[in-house]
Amino acid sequence: MSLPLKSFYFVRHGETEWNQKGIVMGQTDIELNATGLKHAKEIAESLKDEDFKSIATSPLKRAFQTAQIISQASNNPITIIDDFKEISLGEAQGQPRQPQ
Repeated sequence: MSLPLKSFYFVRHGETEWNQKGIVMGQTDIELNATGLKHAKEIAESLKDEDFKSIATSPLKRAFQTAQIISQASNNPITIIDDFKEISLGEAQGQPRQPQ
């Protein structure tokens, strides 16, 4: 069976306070901060004239908020896919990232 080749856009969620502070999120459900909302609006503006039909997102707030903003600009429906959630990072969640 062969699948048709189709283009898609992959968009990461906007910034959260934990992103900004370098804290590991994993499945912790963190909302976008003001910068993240700005990021989402900017990507929505850049995608508004693109030809796509739907938006798939994780149910986590940061991803869903980003998807909602893109949906409003593009007038495309959102499908929430639980399997798109970030992996659980166990005890690392809520902790500062380790320096590399």
